[in-house]
Amino acid sequence: MRLWGVILLSLCLLLLSACSQNPVIVTRTVYVNPPVAFAADCGEPVMHGQDNEAHLNYTLDLRTTLRECNEDKRQLRKWRGEVTQ
Repeated sequence: MRLWGVILLSLCLLLLSACSQNPVIVTRTVYVNPPVAFAADCGEPVMHGQDNEAHLNYTLDLRTTLRECNEDKRQLRKWRGEVTQ
C-alpha cells in the first residue's frame, strides 16, 4: 500500500510541475576590481657602492623596475577596456 502512495505522489508532483511557468532569466552585470598588485607602488632599487659598476647596475635596476611598473599599468588599462566594452 505504501508503494502505491509513493507512486501516486510522484505522479501528482509530475503533473503539477507540467503546469509551472518558464523560469525567468535575469541578467546582471558584476563589476570586478583590478588586482591590488596593480595599484601598489613600484619599489625603488638601492644603489650599492660608488664605482662605475655600481652606477651601471643601479641604472639597469631602475630601467627594469620602470618597465615592470609600466607593464602593471598597461595590464590595468587593458582590463579597464575589457570591462567598459
